[in-house]
Amino acid sequence: MDNNKLIERSKCSGCEACKDICPSKAIRMERDDDGFYFPVIQEDICINCGACTKVCPVGKENTFRKVDYNDTLAFGGYNTNVEELRNSSSGGFFGSLAKYVTDNGGVVFGVVYQDNFRRVVYAASDEVSIDEMRGSKYVSAEKNGVYLKAKAQLMTGRLVLFVGLPCEIAALYAVLKKGYDNLITCELICAGPASYNVHDAQLDWLENKYKKTTSYYTYRSKKYGWVPLCLKAKNGKHIYDVVYEKTLFGIGFPYAKRLSCFNCWFKDSRRLADFTIGDFWRVNRGEKYYNEEGTSVVFARTKKAEEIINKLDSFKKVKVPEETALRGNYTQLKTASEIPQKREEYLRVLSSQGANLKAYDSFKPKMSLKTKIKKSLPPAVYRFLRRFDNGRY
Repeated sequence: MDNNKLIERSKCSGCEACKDICPSKAIRMERDDDGFYFPVIQEDICINCGACTKVCPVGKENTFRKVDYNDTLAFGGYNTNVEELRNSSSGGFFGSLAKYVTDNGGVVFGVVYQDNFRRVVYAASDEVSIDEMRGSKYVSAEKNGVYLKAKAQLMTGRLVLFVGLPCEIAALYAVLKKGYDNLITCELICAGPASYNVHDAQLDWLENKYKKTTSYYTYRSKKYGWVPLCLKAKNGKHIYDVVYEKTLFGIGFPYAKRLSCFNCWFKDSRRLADFTIGDFWRVNRGEKYYNEEGTSVVFARTKKAEEIINKLDSFKKVKVPEETALRGNYTQLKTASEIPQKREEYLRVLSSQGANLKAYDSFKPKMSLKTKIKKSLPPAVYRFLRRFDNGRY
């Protein structure tokens, strides 16, 4: 098939704007051998209208939405609802923002697991619970026409919150072609979603080990509190709750990312979302906005975002200096990432070895003896000792 109309694969983020905009539904997403989804044109259906080329947000500046890139209005904080905080990846800002939207009759578009955690898809809060949208999924979501669904809600005048990766926020605006006063966009600080191959291999490993289907799964268990990250799963009566870096997925994540993510087009001044949110890494424990169960960093990039965040009573927040907010996420927000030297080797091993954890020994991250000891401690001991390291770990 001739797919020269589409952007080259090394730059494609898989945002699916081209698929959503195609009037003849001639574009489908296909998973390649490395586990990434790319658009493919079905030439027998294509009418050569050029819509797919025009809508692609990669390599272009948004022609109607000009956001003053703002790192100076930044906050640290956490959700005051303890249960929501513990079920969130970091400080639970998403939950507070989603509650504001639904309390005002609005709808939230976010991602959820389906098919025993084998798929990540976009869904609306009219269809699924906000709880299902919580937590980091770490692989790209299937869009299922989400941009057009959001547009339909916006055209009714309903308040809409759209949460996604920076490339997905850009795709939404590219499809919309204009701004909406009733739209709130919230992007996640992103290091790049991983290949479905490594996600599936982790699930396969669990199910091979316990001989049961996975009934619970999260990449961000708070076994030790907010950090270190732990991967938790339930298979039958078996609970797996292990420090992230020791897991099959944790080992592979630095290698198993799309090529476009290492030089993301949507970093720095090309961000279009109202909010940018993520983990407040390297926060000092003495700060009023710190919580052992998770702390969010929030950049309010637009006037709309500034007005909304001041209305979120369920999110305890403190304005912080720009340099403080950026210090733990500078690479993800500002600069390109170096492609790991062993990426191609890793992808070959992943393709051939799959759920064989021992096959990835040479790819494991190097840790100091001190770090190894810390991460082997019982959770209660670890939590106690963390009180004295003032954010260094």
